[in-house]
Amino acid sequence: FLLIAIFLIIEISFIKYPGIMCDEAGAPKTALIIKRGLSENSFTEAIFKKRIPLMRACHGALDAYILAFIFYLFPAGVVSIRLMAIFFGAMTIFLTYSFTKEFFNKKYALLCILLLVINPGFIMGTKIGVEYGTIMSTIYMGILFLLLKWYRLKKNIYFCFAMFLLGLGLWSRIWFVWFVFGISLSAIIFKNDIKQRFEINRPTKLLKYIILGVLFFSLGCSPIIYNECASNLSTVKYVLAGLRNPYAGEHNNLQYFRNLSVAMDNFCEVLTGKFYFIEFQTHG
Repeated sequence: FLLIAIFLIIEISFIKYPGIMCDEAGAPKTALIIKRGLSENSFTEAIFKKRIPLMRACHGALDAYILAFIFYLFPAGVVSIRLMAIFFGAMTIFLTYSFTKEFFNKKYALLCILLLVINPGFIMGTKIGVEYGTIMSTIYMGILFLLLKWYRLKKNIYFCFAMFLLGLGLWSRIWFVWFVFGISLSAIIFKNDIKQRFEINRPTKLLKYIILGVLFFSLGCSPIIYNECASNLSTVKYVLAGLRNPYAGEHNNLQYFRNLSVAMDNFCEVLTGKFYFIEFQTHG
């Protein structure tokens, strides 16, 4: 808790600096639409005869609804916008500690979050980063922690909550699908170990886990499902259209190995604390 307190002091002390970056303004705009009960022409769907935002282009509107709640408590502005991001940053630290302590031990957990708290990239990215980024980080660690608890305690409640968060993460941002793929691939790789651990020796028992997983995952991403059904797969078409011709001159998404190389370079820059500063200078 001392390390989380240090993180909060650092973040809150400079909460207004620098100013709002371009991508940071998307969620507050939608949040104000939600708070004021206005209709938006794009990315809204009619539910119970009222049009409400469900998606923001390829972004989900989860961060906007959380911000709308915060705007009811505090005036809309730089401070209230970043309070949400800082809160989820603190939650990410706590869940990282909980997961690492459960997986390794307390010593490794403390060392892990110490490196996280003093990392300039994490500090800058949490405060000035786009809200869905900090929300996704919290959801990532929440899912890993819940799956670990499920594996060790054999209680399906943890599995159900993890699958719900997996769907909720997808609603936070469509790119969360890569984490969904990662979890699915891990399940395939370790399927024999999972079967042995949970004594899945009959097709009916396997079917039970599949049904539970699909049910709670669908519940988490139900806004996306509703939006796609109502808008003739608008988000899917938007994403597919951007595979070869991404916006803002980004890389061709189908050039997997080239993009993987760029991602590895960015990861190394994150470790040195450079990445977010370069990103804000060129994009913000």
